[in-house]
Amino acid sequence: MDDFLGLNYIAMSEKAVKRYTKSYLKGIDENVPNTIDLIFKLSYFIGETADPESDIGATQSICRIQYLQSPYSLWSIFKLYEEGYYLEAQVLYRHVLETFIQSRYFYKHPSKLIDHVNGTKRVNFSVMFNEFSPGYYKLYYKKFISEAVHGLAIKDIYRVDRKNSRTILGLEFSEDLASTIINQFVPLLYGFLNGFPVFFPQNNLIENPAINKAFVDSKNWLEYAIDSHTKSNPHSVIWINHMKELITFS
Repeated sequence: MDDFLGLNYIAMSEKAVKRYTKSYLKGIDENVPNTIDLIFKLSYFIGETADPESDIGATQSICRIQYLQSPYSLWSIFKLYEEGYYLEAQVLYRHVLETFIQSRYFYKHPSKLIDHVNGTKRVNFSVMFNEFSPGYYKLYYKKFISEAVHGLAIKDIYRVDRKNSRTILGLEFSEDLASTIINQFVPLLYGFLNGFPVFFPQNNLIENPAINKAFVDSKNWLEYAIDSHTKSNPHSVIWINHMKELITFS
């Protein structure tokens, strides 16, 4: 049975990819888990919110649930990235990105939330993304992020090595695919930290010096990582500017 691809081989290849991944990008292995750990803890510091029967209160209730659930998805993305499940990480990334943009859009337009949830007047994702970053939906979300979920030809990128004319069996470390995941992931983490004091203006984060320091330290590192990527990859400037529009709150 061991002559065939199966779970034993997958388990071995997971461990091998994880070793490569941990030595790949300096700072990622420590700082990203620290940030996700912090996001898990943020739900303790939400503070008072508005009456859930009001538009803004209903929106804050949605945001609260997102901050309770999203850290599980964020941690899953990171673990998938570490072990070489790049397509699966990309699929889950789309889910969390949509979670974030919905929170941001409906916090700005709380009166539209109930009709959207009830299905009486849905708001398209193109409208949500274009509200904050015109062009992002067409250039990046629709062409790449959404296509990864829909499948078909894009699976070829993750499972076929065209340069060497071979099918990839099991999991293999790919610098290009690992970079693609982590370069999208870091700005999204930054967006979650940026959004917290906006969605929950009565938060009591300042009352816990250790958590507040972790919040500031994580934001500083994420900013550094985003700026470093931009400086070393000038071809990414247009994309990162779109991302900054999505994750920066004025």
